[in-house]
Amino acid sequence: MGKWNQFLNRHLVGANWLRATFNLVKWLSISVTLGILTGTSSAALLGVLDWATKSRETHSLLLLLPVGGLVSGLMYHYLGKSVEAGNNLILEEIHDPNQVIPWQMAPLVLVGTTIAHIVGASAGREGTAVQMGVAIVDRLTQLLRLDAGDRKMLLMAGISGGIASVFGTPLGGMVFGLEVLTVGSFRHNGIFPCLMTAIIGDRITLAWGLHRQVYRVPIVPPLTIWGILTAIVAGIAFGLTAWVFATLSHQISDYFKTKISYPPLRPLIGGGLVAIAIQLVGTTKYIGLGIPTIVSAFQTQLSPWDFLAKIGFTTLSLG
Repeated sequence: MGKWNQFLNRHLVGANWLRATFNLVKWLSISVTLGILTGTSSAALLGVLDWATKSRETHSLLLLLPVGGLVSGLMYHYLGKSVEAGNNLILEEIHDPNQVIPWQMAPLVLVGTTIAHIVGASAGREGTAVQMGVAIVDRLTQLLRLDAGDRKMLLMAGISGGIASVFGTPLGGMVFGLEVLTVGSFRHNGIFPCLMTAIIGDRITLAWGLHRQVYRVPIVPPLTIWGILTAIVAGIAFGLTAWVFATLSHQISDYFKTKISYPPLRPLIGGGLVAIAIQLVGTTKYIGLGIPTIVSAFQTQLSPWDFLAKIGFTTLSLG
């Protein structure tokens, strides 16, 4: 019996080693492919956003905000009903896989984001990067005949690659992708593909000649008890701010849906409201990506209402 157990253990160990090696090679190959795809899509996004921002700053196009909103609304209403849920559609597919994410998501969100930035809406790039990356990499689901479990991993790695390549933050991209499935917990078997995709995606974007904004911190305070307590308080404040932002975005969206039955009219009216608000505050610091304001925050003390104004402009633009 002892010899038989030794024989089984020896062969089982060998089989496990082969299986582990196969999975390593498999996900390394997939991660390289995902990194190339997400890095390239983020490079295209960054290039387009840079052009849109310079065009807006060169030619004052704020009066075209309602027109830009209408064009985006018509585009999604007639061409993108299957993907208008955006990031929520991606989360639904990760939690409850149903069908491959429509390829239209990538070009529609790219065009929509470009329109938003060229006319002066307040919007970011993280949602666009995630949607573009995932819509592109999900083509591999059928090509590689991945099962539901592997597809979840594929989508999570795609999210990691999108975030990492558009911001230049491989570790942040990895964590973001891992936490999507269940907030606050990790799928440990997803660490390797998410990390590899994030690193490769970041390098590919740089290889295309696209550089992300670098935020230089002039002073790094020493690690003290008071510093740790301050960081905890700040973390709570940031979390509450994010909650306010998300809640307000949903409330504005729901209000527009309740009051305006024809979807393309919602961004038309919303664009008009944003344009009026910009004229009232007398500054454009709260529109677009807001990078100049972020950079100045590391150098000078910002006004205490700046974050509220940015929340207002962005939730109205998105909602």
